[in-house]
Amino acid sequence: MNTLYIDYTHSVPRRLAKVHGGGNYARTLLVSILRHLEDSESACKVVVLWPKDYLPISDVEKRIYDSKWVEIISVDKSIDKIDYELGATLFVPLLGVKEFPLLKTLKKKKINVVLTIHGLRLLDYKIDLYNTDYATGLLGKTKALIQELTLPVRQAIYKYSIKKYTKYVDTIITVSNYTLARMAKYCHINKVLLQFQGTYLEANDSHNDGFDKSEEYILFVSGNRSEKNLARTIDAYKQYLKCCDKKMPLYVAGTSAQTRKALIRSLKLDSLVDEHRIVFFDYLDDEELVSLYRHASFLLYTSKSEGFGLPALEAAKFGCPVVAAYGTSIPEVLGTNCIYVDPYSIDSIKNGIMEMSKEEKRAYYKANVEKVFQDSIPRIQDSTSTIINELLNG
Repeated sequence: MNTLYIDYTHSVPRRLAKVHGGGNYARTLLVSILRHLEDSESACKVVVLWPKDYLPISDVEKRIYDSKWVEIISVDKSIDKIDYELGATLFVPLLGVKEFPLLKTLKKKKINVVLTIHGLRLLDYKIDLYNTDYATGLLGKTKALIQELTLPVRQAIYKYSIKKYTKYVDTIITVSNYTLARMAKYCHINKVLLQFQGTYLEANDSHNDGFDKSEEYILFVSGNRSEKNLARTIDAYKQYLKCCDKKMPLYVAGTSAQTRKALIRSLKLDSLVDEHRIVFFDYLDDEELVSLYRHASFLLYTSKSEGFGLPALEAAKFGCPVVAAYGTSIPEVLGTNCIYVDPYSIDSIKNGIMEMSKEEKRAYYKANVEKVFQDSIPRIQDSTSTIINELLNG
């Protein structure tokens, strides 16, 4: 019998990124594997490596944790301490580059290592002083400035680590053509599979989330992470307020109290927050996030780097028009069916907001994105089936 180990220790929420695309990817794929096991007579034994003392915090995690189709092993320290069965497969759906030395150790276990690389995010970055707006205090601002100014050094170390440690991986999965092209330049690839990522978010009409569904608003998600470009986007939004008669509020989901405090102080947002022009939300549960997508006038997604761009697909699923950054992988998700902007240009972002503020534009793109998601379903299903077959039988 084949044995598949799936690492979940690196996919749980963390302090700086309670919700992130990599974690969503791991959960979505795990649920797909569960469905496959329920519907087939697979001879593969599936073991999930679960972080010790971590309790499921969502319905999806509870489904995985309580499933009779998988065995849960509690991991105390690191996944390289596990006594793996000889010849088994270990699937690591999310691993930070700083932890890549782990791959060399795992290879000594005589197992097949399958790793998903979502994107080479650091290599997409430019020095951007807007990132210092997320820090507070003189010390915090100084550290953030040093972080920006040392970007070329960090990128050189990043390239070295990618090249050195990916040679210990048997199969690499990636989620976009953009990332695949970047990997071909910087990674050592033995075998590669391309997967079009899906989403497990579902609408629940019986859920009462308390949001005002009559208000028109612009939605921004994952606001806590500087690469999502919220600071610059808020400056663009302020310009939009100055020159547009119809002033929709900006709803920002996924921010911590610390980030809100820093941005309000750095960007002088006190009056806009007091007037509810900008409304910050903490991390929302899945049903609340779905409700925000369904009732938003449009999603403003100006991310500076994306391995895939899951929020763009989620917005499409719930018929939410999108204004998106034209860089990296997002055009693979939406094609021509959104308004694209330059994520580094305040004027470009402002113009995108003003264009999508027109009712006829929103109606046009709403119809288009709904079709985009429907057309993407076969691609999601086919590529996911290929991945599952590789993991269980490869």
